[in-house]
Amino acid sequence: MANLDEVKLLLRTKSCPLGDLREADLSRADLGKADLYHADLSGAVLREANLQAANLTGAKLVGADLTGANLRFAKLVGTDLSDAVLAAADLRGAVLSDAVLTKGALESAVRDEPTSVPTTAERRVGLLGSEVRLSTLCLVTVGLFDLVTTVVFLAIGGEEGNPLFAGLFEEYGPLGLVLGKVVFLAGPVLLLEYVRTKSPTSAEQGTWVAFLAYLALYGTHLVTLRG
Repeated sequence: MANLDEVKLLLRTKSCPLGDLREADLSRADLGKADLYHADLSGAVLREANLQAANLTGAKLVGADLTGANLRFAKLVGTDLSDAVLAAADLRGAVLSDAVLTKGALESAVRDEPTSVPTTAERRVGLLGSEVRLSTLCLVTVGLFDLVTTVVFLAIGGEEGNPLFAGLFEEYGPLGLVLGKVVFLAGPVLLLEYVRTKSPTSAEQGTWVAFLAYLALYGTHLVTLRG
């Protein structure tokens, strides 16, 4: 059953990412542009609800009743719509990349044929064309901050604590160090963004873990230097 506090929060603010909204009755609710990122709406009743331009990326709508719902321009990337009822639902302009759909579910929905369900080739665009998540931004930020502070520290006579990067600096100078750190950061980020196109939940969790691990490592290094 749905968490009633989260249902009230959603109706009041139109924002309930990761929310537990299972079996909630949201018939005719005005949820235009709502943030329902990875929310669980399994079995929810959303008959004639307004979900225009809502963010339903990675959300679970298993068995949900979306009869007559307005889903125009909604973001349904990686959304699980297994056994969902989409009769007369308006999906024109909606993004359904990697969405899980029961066979025939879209037959009675209103949709644009060219943008209904992207092909495999179109899905690959999502790696670079998808919305940048906060987790990715945090990971890249701490990585770049590490790079800048390292370069400044070396410029004033400090030493690189990581043996790998110390070797690159000794062998190739500042340019080798910078390129090494960029590759070290870009590789995992690109891998996680690729995973996000296949499994948004796993990628999101993995990105936060990587960010926290990097932050802890960087913090430990700073403490060691000050000691």
